[in-house]
Amino acid sequence: MEYINKARDSLNKKLREKNAFTDALGTIQDKTGVKKEYIVYGLIALITLYLMVGWGATFLANFIGFIYPAYCSIKAIESPCKDDDTKWLTYWVVYAAFALVETFTDLCLYWIPFYALQKCIFLIYLMIPGNFNGSVLLYNKFIRPYILKYENDIDRAADEVGKFVDKVWRSVLQSDVVCKFSAHYARLKRVGALLLLHLVIALLRNPMLLLRWLETLFLRPMNRGRIDFSHFHPFNFEVYLRLCYFISVQLPHLDARW
Repeated sequence: MEYINKARDSLNKKLREKNAFTDALGTIQDKTGVKKEYIVYGLIALITLYLMVGWGATFLANFIGFIYPAYCSIKAIESPCKDDDTKWLTYWVVYAAFALVETFTDLCLYWIPFYALQKCIFLIYLMIPGNFNGSVLLYNKFIRPYILKYENDIDRAADEVGKFVDKVWRSVLQSDVVCKFSAHYARLKRVGALLLLHLVIALLRNPMLLLRWLETLFLRPMNRGRIDFSHFHPFNFEVYLRLCYFISVQLPHLDARW
Protein backbone atom coordinates (compact mmCIF):
# COMPACT_ATOMS: atom_id res chain seq x y z
CA MET A 1 0.00 0.00 0.00
CA GLU A 2 2.85 2.35 0.83
CA TYR A 3 4.41 1.74 -2.58
CA ILE A 4 1.08 2.49 -4.30
CA ASN A 5 0.79 5.79 -2.41
CA LYS A 6 4.33 6.72 -3.43
CA ALA A 7 3.54 5.91 -7.05
CA ARG A 8 0.39 8.01 -6.87
CA ASP A 9 2.27 10.95 -5.34
CA SER A 10 4.92 10.66 -8.03
CA LEU A 11 2.22 10.67 -10.74
CA ASN A 12 0.56 13.76 -9.28
CA LYS A 13 3.94 15.48 -9.14
CA LYS A 14 4.52 14.71 -12.82
CA LEU A 15 1.04 15.97 -13.69
CA ARG A 16 1.81 19.33 -12.07
CA GLU A 17 4.73 19.86 -14.44
CA LYS A 18 4.33 22.18 -17.42
CA ASN A 19 4.51 20.39 -20.78
CA ALA A 20 2.36 19.60 -23.82
CA PHE A 21 0.90 16.43 -22.28
CA THR A 22 -0.19 18.08 -19.03
CA ASP A 23 -1.57 21.04 -21.00
CA ALA A 24 -3.74 18.66 -23.03
CA LEU A 25 -4.87 16.94 -19.84
CA GLY A 26 -5.67 20.35 -18.35
CA THR A 27 -7.85 21.22 -21.34
CA ILE A 28 -9.73 17.92 -21.02
CA GLN A 29 -10.11 18.51 -17.27
CA ASP A 30 -11.60 21.98 -17.83
CA LYS A 31 -14.12 20.69 -20.38
CA THR A 32 -15.16 17.49 -18.59
CA GLY A 33 -14.60 18.30 -14.93
CA VAL A 34 -12.61 15.08 -14.47
CA LYS A 35 -9.28 15.37 -12.66
CA LYS A 36 -6.05 14.79 -14.57
CA GLU A 37 -5.20 11.85 -12.35
CA TYR A 38 -8.40 9.98 -13.25
CA ILE A 39 -7.98 10.81 -16.94
CA VAL A 40 -4.57 9.15 -16.81
CA TYR A 41 -6.07 6.13 -15.05
CA GLY A 42 -8.67 5.90 -17.80
CA LEU A 43 -6.00 6.06 -20.50
CA ILE A 44 -4.03 3.33 -18.73
CA ALA A 45 -7.15 1.14 -18.54
CA LEU A 46 -7.91 1.75 -22.23
CA ILE A 47 -4.34 0.90 -23.30
CA THR A 48 -4.39 -2.20 -21.09
CA LEU A 49 -7.63 -3.39 -22.68
CA TYR A 50 -6.26 -2.77 -26.16
CA LEU A 51 -3.07 -4.68 -25.35
CA MET A 52 -5.22 -7.61 -24.29
CA VAL A 53 -7.60 -7.85 -27.26
CA GLY A 54 -6.66 -5.15 -29.78
CA TRP A 55 -5.25 -5.63 -33.28
CA GLY A 56 -1.55 -4.75 -33.51
CA ALA A 57 -1.08 -4.98 -29.75
CA THR A 58 2.53 -6.13 -30.13
CA PHE A 59 3.34 -3.02 -32.14
CA LEU A 60 1.81 -0.85 -29.42
CA ALA A 61 3.89 -2.63 -26.77
CA ASN A 62 7.06 -2.08 -28.81
CA PHE A 63 6.10 1.55 -29.37
CA ILE A 64 5.64 2.14 -25.64
CA GLY A 65 8.96 0.45 -24.94
CA PHE A 66 10.72 2.60 -27.53
CA ILE A 67 9.27 6.11 -27.69
CA TYR A 68 9.75 7.28 -24.08
CA PRO A 69 13.25 5.74 -23.63
CA ALA A 70 14.27 7.21 -26.98
CA TYR A 71 13.09 10.66 -25.88
CA CYS A 72 14.89 10.36 -22.53
CA SER A 73 18.04 9.11 -24.30
CA ILE A 74 18.07 12.18 -26.54
CA LYS A 75 17.69 14.41 -23.48
CA ALA A 76 20.51 12.50 -21.78
CA ILE A 77 22.79 13.04 -24.78
CA GLU A 78 22.12 16.77 -24.70
CA SER A 79 22.54 17.13 -20.93
CA PRO A 80 25.99 17.61 -19.29
CA CYS A 81 25.22 14.99 -16.61
CA LYS A 82 26.49 11.48 -17.39
CA ASP A 83 24.45 9.50 -14.86
CA ASP A 84 21.37 9.47 -17.07
CA ASP A 85 23.57 8.38 -20.00
CA THR A 86 24.57 5.26 -18.06
CA LYS A 87 20.97 4.57 -17.09
CA TRP A 88 19.60 4.67 -20.62
CA LEU A 89 22.57 2.88 -22.14
CA THR A 90 21.85 0.09 -19.67
CA TYR A 91 18.21 0.09 -20.76
CA TRP A 92 19.10 -0.24 -24.45
CA VAL A 93 21.56 -3.06 -23.77
CA VAL A 94 18.90 -5.06 -21.92
CA TYR A 95 16.27 -4.11 -24.51
CA ALA A 96 18.50 -5.36 -27.34
CA ALA A 97 19.22 -8.61 -25.48
CA PHE A 98 15.50 -9.15 -24.91
CA ALA A 99 14.71 -8.41 -28.57
CA LEU A 100 17.37 -10.92 -29.65
CA VAL A 101 15.95 -13.64 -27.40
CA GLU A 102 12.42 -12.81 -28.53
CA THR A 103 13.43 -13.27 -32.17
CA PHE A 104 14.30 -16.93 -31.57
CA THR A 105 11.40 -17.67 -29.21
CA ASP A 106 8.69 -15.74 -31.04
CA LEU A 107 6.92 -18.89 -32.22
CA CYS A 108 6.52 -20.10 -28.63
CA LEU A 109 5.75 -16.70 -27.12
CA TYR A 110 2.95 -16.17 -29.63
CA TRP A 111 0.82 -18.74 -27.82
CA ILE A 112 1.15 -17.10 -24.39
CA PRO A 113 -2.17 -15.44 -23.43
CA PHE A 114 -2.00 -11.62 -23.40
CA TYR A 115 1.65 -11.71 -24.38
CA ALA A 116 1.59 -8.12 -25.67
CA LEU A 117 0.33 -6.87 -22.30
CA GLN A 118 2.97 -8.86 -20.42
CA LYS A 119 5.67 -7.59 -22.76
CA CYS A 120 4.55 -3.99 -22.24
CA ILE A 121 4.62 -4.43 -18.46
CA PHE A 122 8.11 -5.91 -18.72
CA LEU A 123 9.37 -2.99 -20.83
CA ILE A 124 7.86 -0.51 -18.39
CA TYR A 125 9.60 -2.41 -15.60
CA LEU A 126 12.88 -1.91 -17.47
CA MET A 127 12.44 1.87 -17.64
CA ILE A 128 10.88 2.79 -14.28
CA PRO A 129 13.03 5.14 -12.17
CA GLY A 130 14.35 4.42 -8.70
CA ASN A 131 15.96 1.43 -7.05
CA PHE A 132 13.60 -1.03 -8.75
CA ASN A 133 14.71 -0.20 -12.28
CA GLY A 134 14.53 -3.52 -14.10
CA SER A 135 17.20 -2.81 -16.68
CA VAL A 136 19.82 -2.08 -14.03
CA LEU A 137 18.88 -5.16 -12.00
CA LEU A 138 18.90 -7.51 -15.01
CA TYR A 139 22.11 -6.03 -16.36
CA ASN A 140 23.96 -6.47 -13.07
CA LYS A 141 22.50 -9.95 -12.54
CA PHE A 142 22.82 -11.60 -15.96
CA ILE A 143 24.71 -9.53 -18.53
CA ARG A 144 27.54 -7.77 -16.69
CA PRO A 145 29.12 -10.87 -15.03
CA TYR A 146 29.43 -12.74 -18.34
CA ILE A 147 30.70 -9.71 -20.25
CA LEU A 148 33.41 -9.05 -17.66
CA LYS A 149 34.33 -12.74 -17.59
CA TYR A 150 34.90 -12.96 -21.35
CA GLU A 151 35.84 -9.32 -21.98
CA ASN A 152 39.43 -10.05 -23.03
CA ASP A 153 38.38 -12.84 -25.40
CA ILE A 154 35.72 -10.63 -26.99
CA ASP A 155 38.17 -7.75 -27.46
CA ARG A 156 40.74 -10.08 -28.97
CA ALA A 157 38.21 -11.56 -31.41
CA ALA A 158 36.97 -8.08 -32.35
CA ASP A 159 40.54 -6.94 -33.07
CA GLU A 160 41.20 -9.98 -35.24
CA VAL A 161 38.00 -9.44 -37.20
CA GLY A 162 38.86 -5.77 -37.66
CA LYS A 163 42.34 -6.60 -38.94
CA PHE A 164 40.94 -9.23 -41.31
CA VAL A 165 38.34 -6.82 -42.72
CA ASP A 166 40.98 -4.11 -43.13
CA LYS A 167 43.29 -6.55 -44.92
CA VAL A 168 40.53 -7.67 -47.30
CA TRP A 169 39.50 -4.07 -47.98
CA ARG A 170 43.04 -3.02 -48.78
CA SER A 171 43.50 -5.98 -51.13
CA VAL A 172 40.28 -5.07 -52.93
CA LEU A 173 41.34 -1.46 -53.33
CA GLN A 174 44.73 -2.49 -54.69
CA SER A 175 43.25 -4.91 -57.23
CA ASP A 176 41.77 -4.16 -60.64
CA VAL A 177 38.24 -4.93 -59.47
CA VAL A 178 37.51 -1.36 -58.41
CA CYS A 179 38.84 0.13 -61.65
CA LYS A 180 36.85 -2.32 -63.77
CA PHE A 181 33.72 -1.74 -61.72
CA SER A 182 34.08 2.04 -62.06
CA ALA A 183 34.49 1.76 -65.82
CA HIS A 184 31.48 -0.53 -66.20
CA TYR A 185 29.40 1.61 -63.84
CA ALA A 186 30.12 4.74 -65.88
CA ARG A 187 29.20 2.90 -69.07
CA LEU A 188 25.97 1.60 -67.54
CA LYS A 189 25.02 5.13 -66.51
CA ARG A 190 25.48 6.32 -70.10
CA VAL A 191 23.43 3.40 -71.42
CA GLY A 192 20.64 4.11 -68.94
CA ALA A 193 20.61 7.80 -69.83
CA LEU A 194 20.39 7.03 -73.55
CA LEU A 195 17.63 4.48 -73.01
CA LEU A 196 15.60 6.97 -71.00
CA LEU A 197 16.20 9.73 -73.55
CA HIS A 198 15.15 7.48 -76.44
CA LEU A 199 11.99 6.46 -74.57
CA VAL A 200 11.04 10.08 -73.85
CA ILE A 201 11.60 11.07 -77.50
CA ALA A 202 9.46 8.15 -78.68
CA LEU A 203 6.62 9.18 -76.39
CA LEU A 204 6.82 12.88 -77.27
CA ARG A 205 6.79 12.19 -81.00
CA ASN A 206 3.58 10.24 -80.66
CA PRO A 207 1.20 11.77 -78.06
CA MET A 208 -1.39 9.06 -78.69
CA LEU A 209 1.23 6.51 -77.75
CA LEU A 210 1.71 8.33 -74.43
CA LEU A 211 -2.04 8.39 -73.82
CA ARG A 212 -2.37 4.68 -74.56
CA TRP A 213 0.53 3.96 -72.22
CA LEU A 214 -1.07 5.96 -69.41
CA GLU A 215 -4.35 4.18 -70.08
CA THR A 216 -2.59 0.83 -69.85
CA LEU A 217 -0.94 1.83 -66.58
CA PHE A 218 -3.83 3.45 -64.72
CA LEU A 219 -7.20 2.76 -66.37
CA ARG A 220 -7.24 -0.77 -67.75
CA PRO A 221 -5.98 -2.43 -64.54
CA MET A 222 -9.07 -1.14 -62.71
CA ASN A 223 -12.01 -3.53 -63.10
CA ARG A 224 -14.98 -2.54 -60.92
CA GLY A 225 -12.70 -1.23 -58.21
CA ARG A 226 -10.40 -4.25 -58.31
CA ILE A 227 -6.92 -4.29 -59.83
CA ASP A 228 -6.44 -6.79 -62.62
CA PHE A 229 -2.70 -7.34 -62.91
CA SER A 230 -3.10 -9.40 -66.08
CA HIS A 231 -3.42 -6.13 -68.07
CA PHE A 232 -0.71 -4.25 -66.21
CA HIS A 233 1.98 -3.76 -68.86
CA PRO A 234 4.69 -1.12 -68.29
CA PHE A 235 5.28 -0.65 -72.05
CA ASN A 236 3.09 -1.23 -75.03
CA PHE A 237 4.37 -2.91 -78.16
CA GLU A 238 5.53 0.23 -80.00
CA VAL A 239 7.75 1.43 -77.20
CA TYR A 240 9.13 -2.08 -76.79
CA LEU A 241 10.06 -2.21 -80.50
CA ARG A 242 11.76 1.18 -80.32
CA LEU A 243 13.85 0.07 -77.34
CA CYS A 244 14.81 -3.17 -79.08
CA TYR A 245 15.86 -1.20 -82.14
CA PHE A 246 17.95 1.16 -80.02
CA ILE A 247 19.68 -1.66 -78.15
CA SER A 248 20.43 -3.76 -81.24
CA VAL A 249 21.45 -1.01 -83.68
CA GLN A 250 22.61 2.07 -81.79
CA LEU A 251 24.14 0.59 -78.64
CA PRO A 252 27.28 -0.81 -80.39
CA HIS A 253 28.17 2.78 -81.34
CA LEU A 254 27.88 4.01 -77.76
CA ASP A 255 31.59 4.48 -77.08
CA ALA A 256 32.05 6.30 -80.38
CA ARG A 257 29.23 8.73 -79.57
CA TRP A 258 30.49 9.47 -76.05
